[in-house]
Amino acid sequence: MSGKPRIMQVVGSLGIGGAERVGMELAHGASNLGWESFVISATVGRNIPEYCESLGSREINIFELGERLPRKAWELMRIVKRVKPDIVHVHTELPELLAIFGKVVRPDTILLRTLHNTVSWPKHKVLEYSVGAFYSMFASMTLACAEAVPGNYPVVANGVSWSEESFRKNPFQVAFVGRMVPDKNPESIIEICRRAKQECPGLVLHMVGGGELLDYLRPRHSVEWIVWHGPLPSADPIMRFSKVLLLASQYEGLPLVTLEALVDLTSVIGPDLASLRRLGWIDCYPPGDYDTAANLVAATLNEPEDSRARKMREIRDRMRSTYSIGGMVDKYLAVYDSLLSDSRGIYSKK
Repeated sequence: MSGKPRIMQVVGSLGIGGAERVGMELAHGASNLGWESFVISATVGRNIPEYCESLGSREINIFELGERLPRKAWELMRIVKRVKPDIVHVHTELPELLAIFGKVVRPDTILLRTLHNTVSWPKHKVLEYSVGAFYSMFASMTLACAEAVPGNYPVVANGVSWSEESFRKNPFQVAFVGRMVPDKNPESIIEICRRAKQECPGLVLHMVGGGELLDYLRPRHSVEWIVWHGPLPSADPIMRFSKVLLLASQYEGLPLVTLEALVDLTSVIGPDLASLRRLGWIDCYPPGDYDTAANLVAATLNEPEDSRARKMREIRDRMRSTYSIGGMVDKYLAVYDSLLSDSRGIYSKK
């Protein structure tokens, strides 16, 4: 291979999702090495302008695909054929499907994917089998963001930027941060907080994120104790004053938002999923058990702030090296370098 390596990240959108932001960090990391760096956003209309500007300011090339799947596939094939990337790194389900078309038009491209969730293609069993079979045969490597992801793939854990700061929390502030989609169960978040208000009448819920359910939920739950922020360039300002981050997901891998909560000394409460339980700083409730979840929320909000923050600070100090953004990027760049050094690629079978 001659010239600068060309590394292409294919993500769902340049938005609030953790997998997408991992792709953006890797685009920056490749650019920092002097490599040519590209980002393809598969979902039009969800991109946050500040993210686009951040990438563009570093001369990272951004491509946004069309609205319908056939057009997305045709545009991705055209981009791959023109750019001739050495590595195409895909994140989450839609990018996985689209990258297959890129591999067809440029067979020499090294195809790499990271599995960010514990469930792949949950609504499309045929695609789950066919996409997984394609990657087992034609992809150069499959990685996972956490040990909880099935398949015994090599793990590169998600990472965030760590801080020594302590933040003063406002009493009874709860945050949900994520896409407003069925898999994240945002309406369950509202019901849990409604029940928790019986013990904490001053509870205020901050709903952060966009998605298909936002326009449905916002008018149905237009009450003074719920603040609808919509999609934000960063949820950090909300997280800094919130005492609790509340999750109700059907499945997760290693959500960046849980790491960001730990950085900001925000307690995390979520369903008892293996991927969340194993993290150690998350209080878990049985999925769908709103009463138990509400009791956990109320107990955490009523806990004296000094003791709560002290516990979170101790955990933060233990975890910062394991989940650092620098370590994550360095490990991925080492994978890229290894794949580029071997013209045959490295084949990882299921």
